[in-house]
Amino acid sequence: MIFITIVGTMVAYLFYVASLNYLEPAVTGTLSSFEPLTAAILSVSFLHLKLTVVELIGGVLILMMAFVQALPQKNKLE
Repeated sequence: MIFITIVGTMVAYLFYVASLNYLEPAVTGTLSSFEPLTAAILSVSFLHLKLTVVELIGGVLILMMAFVQALPQKNKLE
């Protein structure tokens, strides 16, 4: 349990923060939004779990949110 806590949270967060040296924060934010979708796809692929309708709707919402984040925003101050 301690190993999962240390590796699963602390080390993963350390890698996330270290990636900010190489990527823009907007890119890392967009990539981190795909984490729940990736976890669902891997659990279906490797653990042979079945997706429910609610999980499929959640996956579609994640994809929609990622596309909305990628849209260029107009600056209201100009």
